[in-house]
Amino acid sequence: MKTVVELFKWSVLPLLILAALWTFPPKINTDVLALVPDDSMSEPVRALLSGPSEKLSSTVYVLIAGVTREHVGEQANNLLVRAQRSQLFQEIIWQRDATALATQYQQLQAIALNFSPAEQFIEGEYGNWLLSRWFGFETPVGVLQQDPLQIDAGINHFFAKQLGDAQMVNNAPYFQRAGEWATLLQLDAGRLAGSIPWQQDFNAWLEAEQSLAEVGAYQLLAVGSPRYAFAAMQQAKGEVSTIGVASLLAIVSLLLLVFRRPYLIAVVFYPLALGTGVALLVTQFIFGQIHLLTTVFGACLLGVSVDYSFHWLFAKSKQREQRISGLLALSAASSILVFLAQALSPYEALAQMGVFSAVGLAVAGLVVIVMFPRVVTSTSSHFPRVNWQRFPSLSPKTALVAAITAILLLLVIIISAPADDDVRKLQPLNKALQQEQLALGEWLSIDMSPRAIIVSAPSEDELLTLLQATQSRAEQLTLDEDFAVVSNLANVVLPRREQQRRIDALRNWLAHEENLTAVESAVGIDLNILALNERVNALEVLSLDDLSSYPLLEPWALSYYHRLTDDGALPSHYGAIFVTASATAWERLVSADWHQDVLLIDRADAISASLKLGREFASYLFAVALILLAALLIWKQGWRSGILRLGAAATGAVAGLLALYAADLALNVFSVLSLLLVLGLGVDFALFVAARATYAVNAVVCSAVTSILAFGLLALSAVPVLSSIGLIIAVGISVAFLAALMLSEQGANNGS
Repeated sequence: MKTVVELFKWSVLPLLILAALWTFPPKINTDVLALVPDDSMSEPVRALLSGPSEKLSSTVYVLIAGVTREHVGEQANNLLVRAQRSQLFQEIIWQRDATALATQYQQLQAIALNFSPAEQFIEGEYGNWLLSRWFGFETPVGVLQQDPLQIDAGINHFFAKQLGDAQMVNNAPYFQRAGEWATLLQLDAGRLAGSIPWQQDFNAWLEAEQSLAEVGAYQLLAVGSPRYAFAAMQQAKGEVSTIGVASLLAIVSLLLLVFRRPYLIAVVFYPLALGTGVALLVTQFIFGQIHLLTTVFGACLLGVSVDYSFHWLFAKSKQREQRISGLLALSAASSILVFLAQALSPYEALAQMGVFSAVGLAVAGLVVIVMFPRVVTSTSSHFPRVNWQRFPSLSPKTALVAAITAILLLLVIIISAPADDDVRKLQPLNKALQQEQLALGEWLSIDMSPRAIIVSAPSEDELLTLLQATQSRAEQLTLDEDFAVVSNLANVVLPRREQQRRIDALRNWLAHEENLTAVESAVGIDLNILALNERVNALEVLSLDDLSSYPLLEPWALSYYHRLTDDGALPSHYGAIFVTASATAWERLVSADWHQDVLLIDRADAISASLKLGREFASYLFAVALILLAALLIWKQGWRSGILRLGAAATGAVAGLLALYAADLALNVFSVLSLLLVLGLGVDFALFVAARATYAVNAVVCSAVTSILAFGLLALSAVPVLSSIGLIIAVGISVAFLAALMLSEQGANNGS
């Protein structure tokens, strides 16, 4: 009856945790930029990259192709209607609203002279330019009557270039290739694209659309970051679920086999569930959201927190539960210390993992120490009898030398070992999606990871001048081979002084009545002088800060950043030239000498560079954690015993690293995090097998079996980052267990 009452008391806390999680559900973040610390990039660079990157990460490009344009248009219109009904997208771009475009176009008339500077004006007399504009281009008389001075010519030419090879039919873009027609829709989900529920709903919607395409005899291709993110998440989720199920089955099987009391299943999983729930709430409270990688790494807590339960139950079976509590507290403290060091990382995602793990293990360990004595009244172990005293061990002197060698070797490897931080190698290759992207690329070019050339200058005019010079030099260096400029402010806006000069030149030219008389005579139309003067007098100089005020110029507004500075000589204006370039062309650009205010950035390379900094930071944190852990163990167990315990864990970590390199995988920031887990488990094993007491070693064997099984399956993952984590931990804890036995002191009796 007492046990039932205690179970009832302890059931209240999980209910409160569940209520809190229901009220404040965790917000899962899958954005890879969360891996990049705020201080690894300057504020302007991050701002310039995040705008287009955010747009790319939330947009899906859907191409519909078929034999006839009419059929393609009909299917696109049907898909548009279904997309609107799905309420999955904040913006759907296909057919443009002619009325809205006209309104937006009218807003540009006041700054019309600022567009397409290389095409709109030529050197020489203003009147000569105007006449060459009229007679060099066959401008319809109706257009001349509406815009006799061709002020809008720059706008027309500018937006014609943006259409590329597309043909506008009924306000929608169409492409023709090899006897087929296609049209493109852009589906933008905004910030919702990063949420897992949206990705699941979108994937279901897209599968239904692809089924309709098969029936309707047309081709539907879709690419975009949301698709890749969902595919990677599903693969990782499936593999982690497999690992979780395998671990659960292993733990349940061991509990039933060894203790033969079904109610212990609930008792053992209670600390795990409570620790996970509290860790989710604390991490959400501190960071406001939880990265997907945090939940994946959190799954690793399963093997660690269950260790505490196994140790206590085996000790209870030998009436040693009071003695074991002190070792449990020391084991938990060592693991928590390691993960708290990780929580100091400037990388939010990595700091989240540290906080999540430290809180989860602290709660799980505390629950075992406090709750188990009140709930578990008695238990008996049916573990096969093994005389662990006979397991071979090293002599005291050899063991000490081996332990010190392993610790020093681990420090050297973790700081100086070769590594590969390329973010591209952390993601799985989805062949089906790659084939879709290649097929869509045959129709049109959409670069999902644009490269950028960031330019800074003290003023707007200097920025635009430097942007234009930078583009020209880039084109010369690459000889235009596999290189194209996607967006450049200097191709849209002229320096302010040039804008003003052109406006003044046009006003002066218009002030001479004979110029207009000559035009009327040459063209054969009557000009409305009053209307012309009003329009010319309304022309304005465009400031880069005003770009965002014009909807049609919003894409270029994302390419500009203005930071206020006290010193006018310091760069305060930043612009980005977004380009597409082959690897060869980009290498040629990167190897060239540039102005000190020019910075070349590849988005993937920038993230990789930040991951490198994160790995180096984590490696130094690991070294600090190793030293602190040594101090803790020496303080609590004496210098010789402390070094032997830490040496066993270090041996496992070194073995995990060697296995990583043997599998042709490289060290990265997640490998370092895996070593933290090996270190924590290794110390845990060493503490409990120190005297080779049978009940303690049996508990370690059960813990090791569950962990090795779980992470052994993870090592087979097709996701490189998960595979490396699984391999390091599976091999590391296997060797750490053996090292703990070989480096332990012999017990004075046979398992007492």
